[in-house]
Order: sequence, then C-alpha cells, then structure tokens
Amino acid sequence: MTFQAPHGSALALSGALTLLVIACSARDHGTAPLPDAPSVTTPAPSSPVPAASLAPPSTGVAAYGEPVTLAPGVMRSVGDDGLTVTFEAVSADSRCPSDVTCIWAGEAVTRVRAAAPGMAAATLTLHSPGGTAPADAVYAERFVVRLTEVLPTPISTRTLEPQDYQAVVVVTKK
Repeated sequence: MTFQAPHGSALALSGALTLLVIACSARDHGTAPLPDAPSVTTPAPSSPVPAASLAPPSTGVAAYGEPVTLAPGVMRSVGDDGLTVTFEAVSADSRCPSDVTCIWAGEAVTRVRAAAPGMAAATLTLHSPGGTAPADAVYAERFVVRLTEVLPTPISTRTLEPQDYQAVVVVTKK
C-alpha cells in the first residue's frame, strides 16, 4: 500500500499513518477492515502453534554466552556458579506479524527469573530486539541476562497462548 501526499499535506500523511497503525494493530483488537477495503473474515485458530515454528528446548547445564531456549516455567542451569534462569511469561507482545507489513517492528516484553547461591532471586523484565533495537540486557548482580529472541513469530491469523511462547536468553558474567 503506497500513500502519496501533496507537498506540505500533513493531514494526508497523518491519515495514511493512521491507516497503517490500524492495520498493524488489528491482530490485538480483532480484525478491523481498513476504510474502503473489503471485509475479510479470519478463521479462529483451530490448532496449537506448529512445532516447526519453535526451537527445541535447551537441556543440561548451559555455558556462559550460549543461547538458552526456555519454555514458560522451565528452569535451566547456566555456568558453574549455580545460576538458574526461568522464563516466567510474556507480559506484552506487540511484534508485527510475519504476514503483515507494519511501520514499527514492535516488541515482546518478558519476565525471566534469575537465582544463584549468595544472590537474591530477581525477576527481570526483558524487551525483545526488534527493528534497529538491540537485544535488551539486564544485570542481576554478577550476571548479565540478554533476551535475544522470542518465539514463535506472530502470525495475524493466530492468537498466541501463554504456553506457546519461548524465550531465548544468553547469560554472561559481568
């Protein structure tokens, strides 16, 4: 979809951006057809997220700097200091669906719990990388936890349930 506004027409540009925002936010608020566009009925998802869109869960003790894939509620040991990380949940997901063109990549906001001997357990809020934004890194005492990916990538015709998500984190020492 291309919009051309006459030079200096801020109102036309504002209208075009509004239409794009409506199109991008339709998945969060039901399907809302664009003005002067035919209505499209989107079938409700009838099956869980295909396994092919998820990463295999990580197992064993991960090394520092190694990507760790976590499902909700799954705890994983990292390094030799007794550190554990647990993916609690995705608290918000505004990422652009892969089958939609958006003006903003959006982001997923996750909660990851980190605990180690001699360290108070901490629930970290991590934002997914998107567009030009780098991976979010949060310090938990002597560790750095970086969210590198949230799976699966949204699709406009499917609603993701909390148990569908996976978080990929990388833990390093400060």
